[in-house]
Amino acid sequence: MGKAVRYKTTILILFISIGIHAFDTLKVSGIGPGMVYYKITDKEKPLIIDLIEIDLTVKSNKIEMVIANDVLNKGGEKTSEMSARKMNEGLFVTAAINADFFGWQPPQAQNSMIIKSDYLKGVKLNRGMFAFTEDNSPHIGYFPFYGFLNLSDTLYLDGLNSQDTSFNAMLYSYWWSIPIKIRDGFTYLLLEKTDEEKVRANTFNEFNFTKRLEAKGDISLVENQFMLVVKDNYFLNYADYFSQPDRLNIFLGTKIRIENLNTMTGGLPILVSEGRKYETYIGREGLSSDKFAGLNPRTAIGYNKEKTKFYFITVDGRNPEHSIGISLTDLADFLLGIGCYDALNLDGGGSTTMTLRDSVVNKPSDISGERKVFNALLAVSYEQKNELIEKFDILENNILVKSEKEYELKINAVDKWGFRINLNLTDIDIKSPAIKFRVENNRIIIEGGRPGFIIFNAGIHYDKIWVEFLQ
Repeated sequence: MGKAVRYKTTILILFISIGIHAFDTLKVSGIGPGMVYYKITDKEKPLIIDLIEIDLTVKSNKIEMVIANDVLNKGGEKTSEMSARKMNEGLFVTAAINADFFGWQPPQAQNSMIIKSDYLKGVKLNRGMFAFTEDNSPHIGYFPFYGFLNLSDTLYLDGLNSQDTSFNAMLYSYWWSIPIKIRDGFTYLLLEKTDEEKVRANTFNEFNFTKRLEAKGDISLVENQFMLVVKDNYFLNYADYFSQPDRLNIFLGTKIRIENLNTMTGGLPILVSEGRKYETYIGREGLSSDKFAGLNPRTAIGYNKEKTKFYFITVDGRNPEHSIGISLTDLADFLLGIGCYDALNLDGGGSTTMTLRDSVVNKPSDISGERKVFNALLAVSYEQKNELIEKFDILENNILVKSEKEYELKINAVDKWGFRINLNLTDIDIKSPAIKFRVENNRIIIEGGRPGFIIFNAGIHYDKIWVEFLQ
């Protein structure tokens, strides 16, 4: 209780300092290791802000990204659905927010993206971006794509999996899920990565040049395949180099280099830079709309000067009975008030969504509710799951083995913060002195033995199932 009171007092002082005077309620609760959730209500405006503080000195805490349907160009997905999917895959997701703006056809998030060190999209937009390194260092700034091949002369790339059709040279990867149309005026070179490692940013990646495509039509890339597409008149300078298969070293990175990138996505505009806000946001990063800069639902991120605290923020809006929203200038004031040294505005409006685990905690402004978006940021803990469990049991009491020998067990587990925790059988220590068994695809397969217990240990918690063999 004492910890929660200290947080509440700190936030209250900050609110007074930035002039949000009619602050009525503040809900404070822990949601994960070093992670605290606040729900802040000002009934006079009215205004509702959801805020998550993430302690980056807890080295198991990470900020990661997910894209809709885990590929480019396959449609949108709700933030809560993306979070739930990653939880079902075994990731301990504590919270999520929607991330970048989206557009084009088919729609996808517009700026560059990196997921778990895999560079899946690179573009040259002059917009604010967020990057997060493998050693928990956050960065907000301008990190446009920069790529090239050193051949007889330098062949510069205009992007990676970009939808921009006006280019001299573009690299596509298996993240690009739709067929690549082979058009006149371009040369198409099929590549394969020499290893199955991720495409890492700000370093050279080695590829095998396998062949030049001559036939017309479309081609779909499979895992570990890449396509280098070069405009014919640009390709003439390098044609001799591609006369036969060979290895290629391709640099894929950012104009401003940050080493060991694990996560990257975009937004606009940068709201706070080195502890200061801007006098106006009109004219910055191509922003020209007073309506965009005015009262709207908002999603934002930021971190303190020491880079030890990271923040997810959403502000509800467009509902005079619930919350009217916030302007970019007032949002910058709020972010400065809670201690942000750098902060970035993300996609807002009807896209604004915050989840705890996979449950939405804010109120999206669309009449239909939560909107499908194209990527999201996740607060993730890599603590051992066994150390996070408060309650654990196997819902089945016994197994009667006859002809059927495969059993999918239902696990009920609750973490220390009162949330359901997804556990797979592979997360649990399973033993039996009497039963021979193996675990595959979250199923337990009985192979033989004599009647007895199978014991399931999850940290200090355990449960057991009686197994009996029927004739």
